[in-house]
This record gives sequence, C-alpha cells and structure tokens, in this order.
Amino acid sequence: MKRTLTLLLGAVLAAFLCSCSLFSAGLAGDDSNETASPLGVPVKPLEVAEHDWWVSEGGKFSYVAVLKNPNDSLACLSPCLHVRIQHYDWSKAEDYIDVPLVVEPGSTVVSAGSWGIDGRGVASVDFVLDDRGSWEEVAPFSDEMYTVQNILLNKMLFDNSLTGELVCSGNIPIEGVGAVELAVVVRDSRGKIVGEATAFVDDPPIGRPVPFEAPLHVKDSFDDESCTYEIHARPSPPNNA
Repeated sequence: MKRTLTLLLGAVLAAFLCSCSLFSAGLAGDDSNETASPLGVPVKPLEVAEHDWWVSEGGKFSYVAVLKNPNDSLACLSPCLHVRIQHYDWSKAEDYIDVPLVVEPGSTVVSAGSWGIDGRGVASVDFVLDDRGSWEEVAPFSDEMYTVQNILLNKMLFDNSLTGELVCSGNIPIEGVGAVELAVVVRDSRGKIVGEATAFVDDPPIGRPVPFEAPLHVKDSFDDESCTYEIHARPSPPNNA
C-alpha cells in the first residue's frame, strides 16, 4: 500500500502503510521454514529484507532495517527486532529493541533510528528477529488509512529535516494503538540507503491534518539534489508510553 508524491526539489516521496496480526511463531529463517498455524495456514517467518547502518561526522549512530511479511493472508502482531551493536574493543555492547505493533500480509515495515552513542567505536551491527510475535488471518487495511501531504525538505546550516502533515482516515482496530510512527528512508540515485528520519504523531484525529517534523540523519554521501524519500507510516503505542 503506497502513495507517491513529488517534492518541490524534484525528489520523489512514497508513503507506505502497514496493517495486521495470533499464535506464536518463529520470526527468523528462510522461506522453506514454514510453521502450521492453528488456522491451518502455513506461516512463513518475517524477514529482515534490507538493512544498513552508519556513523555521522559527529559520531552519531544511525540505522535502517526493512522488515518484510511474505505471507498472503497472515499478519504478524508485535514482532521484536534487536539491533545489536558491538564495539571494536569488545568492552561494550548495546542491544536496542523495536517492537512494531503489526506487520500486515505482504507488506513491509521500516525500523529506523539514531542514537547519541560514540558510533566511531562500532565494529559490527546485527539485525535479529527473535521468536516472539503472534499471527492472525486478517483482511488488509485500507491503503488510504494514512496519507501525507505538504512535504518540504528544510535545509539548515548543520541539520536538515522533513516537515509535512499526516492525515488519518479511520481507526486502527489494534489494541495499544495511540500514535503513528513515521520512518523516512533516504535513498540515492542508485537506490542505496543514505539517510533516515523518524517522527511520532500522537493520537491523530480522523480526517484532520496534523503537522510533523522529522530530523534527517544522513551519510556523508548524501546529496539532496538526487535523493528520494520514502515515508513509511505504522500504528504505534503513544510516544510517552
């Protein structure tokens, strides 16, 4: 489910939406590692379809991971992604966790973020889906559940950001929803990931535009004249939860 918009700077913006997931199933493995659900439908595990990480000039660590649900009719509820960071001297390691509320059938969900750790000492990063999560046979959400509009790239001396408005067209029938998380994937002209941004919109009213701003964290190779910006929207618990 996506909608494509054009930015003023000639870049292309895509808004991707996600939907959703009830029985426990492993979330890591290849397509042949199917598990039979209580519904009698074979389940293919979620995949980390794409990932990247980088360290900005100031030492900030950033990452992007794209999670894919290869099932046609089963949605996954509350999978758990680990972003495991190992430092060169092996004296320090971090394990950051992201738990999307849902990954709807045949869709992708983006996990992205930046942290103020000293990324210059990072030796390796692993993106691992653990065996938590549940599955449910569902109908897809409307592809107009979320839309974004009036997108602008704000260029400043040291930092850039994307601003725009989010419009929610209906209620998401999932327990725990109280916000919308926006994840921006920035790609260069060859399709490689060169940046990310995230923003939260708490409790958006139905049918009314809500402004948001997403600070960009980009690689040194970032070139705003040739980049594209994908905006992925997903239901989320309240940001202060």
